[in-house]
Amino acid sequence: MKKTLKRIVVLCLLLLLAVSESFAISTGQVKIVPFKLDSVPNAKTVQKMWVVGNRLCFSYEQPKRWGQLLRTYFVDEAAHSLKYDYEYLTNPAKSNGIDYPVLFVDSLNRTYIMDHSYPLIFQLDLEKHSMQNTHKFMLSEEAHVPYAMALKIPTAYCKSTDEYYFVGRQPLTGVLGIYHSILDSASLQISEVNKIVYSKKYPDWSSNFGKQVFESKTHKVAHGFFLFPAIQIVDLDSKQSRIVKLADPNWAKLKTHVGDVWDQNIMHIKDITSTSSCIYALWWNKYWASMDALKKKGKANCKIVAISWDGKVKQVYTIPKYVTSIVALAENKLIGTDGKKFWLITLE
Repeated sequence: MKKTLKRIVVLCLLLLLAVSESFAISTGQVKIVPFKLDSVPNAKTVQKMWVVGNRLCFSYEQPKRWGQLLRTYFVDEAAHSLKYDYEYLTNPAKSNGIDYPVLFVDSLNRTYIMDHSYPLIFQLDLEKHSMQNTHKFMLSEEAHVPYAMALKIPTAYCKSTDEYYFVGRQPLTGVLGIYHSILDSASLQISEVNKIVYSKKYPDWSSNFGKQVFESKTHKVAHGFFLFPAIQIVDLDSKQSRIVKLADPNWAKLKTHVGDVWDQNIMHIKDITSTSSCIYALWWNKYWASMDALKKKGKANCKIVAISWDGKVKQVYTIPKYVTSIVALAENKLIGTDGKKFWLITLE
């Protein structure tokens, strides 16, 4: 009996040592420098950021204003400055019905924009600050779909002319998934690539909701779960999927069938971005109320986890700031924001 207990103690010590060594290896250094803005947006929240060429584009909400605006800046990394370029969607009469913008770029670096609940595609000219109707839908009520689908698209990717991938969902408590959209002759064909789901116990879309990033060079998509400390990576060609766990969920504290689901649960992957070789996940691992309390005290912090596209956790970086959104500027270089301030985050 004593020998058995000694063996158990030794095994536990070895496991703890392995975990601590693994964590030490995975911890990286970070450099954070604030950007100077010549025009600060009156932002309540920054919803999503994109980098298109030398421009930073982001959608954001203003206090007491319905819908979102799209603002662009020129990025001067050397001078650590963001120079104001333009603001779209300020005039509803000239916004082409776009209230909640979704931005995406094709293989020829042409930029497109559409509304998340009315996915009529417009080509966006960032030089002339104009939009041109392509008269093409990524999803419509007339499309041939695999099953009933809600007309909601939070993230999209253009593979080629008339061929797209997007994140969508079924109505009510249906599933969240990645879909292929192709305009075949005169009909729009929609097919399922893979479901986005962490656990079969919780298949509904609200339990698996989060942020996504499509990567054109790898032809993959990464999804960060709001309610689970994990990222799902899906290969768009093979349709294979894998889950990368950052930690084990606290199942006892998970509340999925409540009205204020985001407030009642720990917020895990707050945002996600990528380059052709790496995924960067913004990991809060805190309740919204806890993060807000830490923010008021000047003690807010979060982590950025670097993950290879084959699912290996490369580094974990501690960010001693309140960061709500990130976007990759280059390899190991990100832009982060809290909605008011913007930082150049260099991962070393």
